[in-house]
Amino acid sequence: SAVFRRLASSCYGRWLLAFAVLLQLAAVLAFGWSFYWSWTLVEPSRNAGFPVLAAFGGFAILGGIALGVQALSARVMGSLRSWSPARLQGRPPYKQIRRPFATAAFLGLMGETLIVDTVPAYACLIVGSLLIHGLLELGEWELRLRLAESRDYLSRTPRYIPRLRRRQEDKA
Repeated sequence: SAVFRRLASSCYGRWLLAFAVLLQLAAVLAFGWSFYWSWTLVEPSRNAGFPVLAAFGGFAILGGIALGVQALSARVMGSLRSWSPARLQGRPPYKQIRRPFATAAFLGLMGETLIVDTVPAYACLIVGSLLIHGLLELGEWELRLRLAESRDYLSRTPRYIPRLRRRQEDKA
């Protein structure tokens, strides 16, 4: 986190940044290896009893790809047209959810887990989801500290799942 890095750099110097980057790289590589290991550890069940799980997994992957493409196109259009952050927040999917890339990644990972259908894959899905949620919570905490104007967007827009109906104050 940038806040922690700034606070610690005054005490420990520049080598702390290089050490933090090395630790982050090692964590990403270790977590990626654990996903690979968990999916090769147990022979997949091929969803013999539950072909519906494989179908839901395929639809989850397609939904994740569609959401990721929509979020990426909004980001690219926003950067090409030099949109302000407020204008990007008013465009889909950022108007409905704050973290479309994280939601797309979770849908893809959940779809792969449903297709593979092994216990270690479910364990990695749960651990990965908790870690990603924790990192995003830390990033939003830091954003609230740095940019006071982001609090309105963070309070009115859900993080992962869009609201199905309007709040009472929106109707009034």
